[in-house]
Amino acid sequence: MIELVKWLDAEVPKEEGAKVMQRLVTEFPGMAELHFAFALLASTRGEYQLALQEAEKALALHPDWNRARLLQAQVMSQMGDSEAARATVQKALRSDPNNVRLRLIYSQFLAKAGDLRGAERELARILEKDPDNHDARFGLANLLMEAGRDENAKKQFLELTTVSKWRGQAYFYLGLIEARQNRLQNALTWFDRVRSGPLEFDAKVNSITALINLGRITEARQRLVEVRKQFPDEALRLYLLEAELLSKSKDYEAAFDLLTAALEEMPDQMELLYSRALIAEQLDRVDVLETDLRAVLEKNPEDANALNALGYTLADRGARLDEAKQYLDRAIELKPDDPAILDSYGWLQYRLGNHGTALDYLQRAYESVSDPEIAAHLGEVLWESGRHQEAKKVWKEALKKDPGHDDMKKIKIKYREAFE
Repeated sequence: MIELVKWLDAEVPKEEGAKVMQRLVTEFPGMAELHFAFALLASTRGEYQLALQEAEKALALHPDWNRARLLQAQVMSQMGDSEAARATVQKALRSDPNNVRLRLIYSQFLAKAGDLRGAERELARILEKDPDNHDARFGLANLLMEAGRDENAKKQFLELTTVSKWRGQAYFYLGLIEARQNRLQNALTWFDRVRSGPLEFDAKVNSITALINLGRITEARQRLVEVRKQFPDEALRLYLLEAELLSKSKDYEAAFDLLTAALEEMPDQMELLYSRALIAEQLDRVDVLETDLRAVLEKNPEDANALNALGYTLADRGARLDEAKQYLDRAIELKPDDPAILDSYGWLQYRLGNHGTALDYLQRAYESVSDPEIAAHLGEVLWESGRHQEAKKVWKEALKKDPGHDDMKKIKIKYREAFE
């Protein structure tokens, strides 16, 4: 019967498949299996109301058929009615309390509803009766990790490293636990053990991140090149990650060259253009910045981030302020509460000589995110407005948070008297 459903779903047009099943359940209304098959077909095609109706007919003919009840619960969950789905599984469990699959699914519903303790109890009950139920152990390990009980989760994942089916996933999550606790070398060791399976790519990216945080930049870059060759479909993500790594290391020339090479491979890719534009700003390559951001805006005139980046660059250089205002007017219209855009708009107003308006936008930005760049701007406008003590306070907080920030370094040079 399930094979019939698969064939109908794959080979027969939607309307025809439904007609075939409708004809069958009409001719054989007393066959619970046909109603179940019709419900299954309807659920795979997103016809949830029909699926519920047919599942109910199957259950009317076969009240203890928990497979039909599970399908009913699955459809309810897909429709967004988690409570009804949970109640349906509970009902099935009452009639078949020793059904391990039912209990596993019930634990998933409990976890989804936020009842992690309840889900843990259900999984522990399964493992008490069957310590070799690896599905339950993996579910329990994930629950414990989600609850922040890393050491308990670690014990469960270590158990799973002896099981071939779960070994790769166990290694991966053990790596995540170690990374979360800032034991980066241990994390790297676990991630490097994931050599196949659906988590291999994520493990490799996480191992590169661990290397970056360990300061092993050269090795991280070497791995990025290798992973890019191994996973060509993920090249975009990896180019962006490497460019970010180089940018954080302030190797802007190398980041620029890397993104230029990436754009030769993937011309007109929006994320690459946007990233190269930001790097170009650091190199004072305003011509490239403008060209790249205009290319982004040509494809998507409503890209608030590109509008903001272009408007801010023009405003910061005090050039073409009317044009900068056009970009930033549109950006703030699209994202009125975005701290970066509020900061840019405030800085534009300062460049236009509107100190009061500038302070309004900059203070809103700083209240939202106490970023050193925003603090540098806010402090400068406060200082130039004669509010020296307030400026000093803002700058002091920013320096405490990030003493090496480039914008704050410039402020210390420009307003030396404020720091004497």
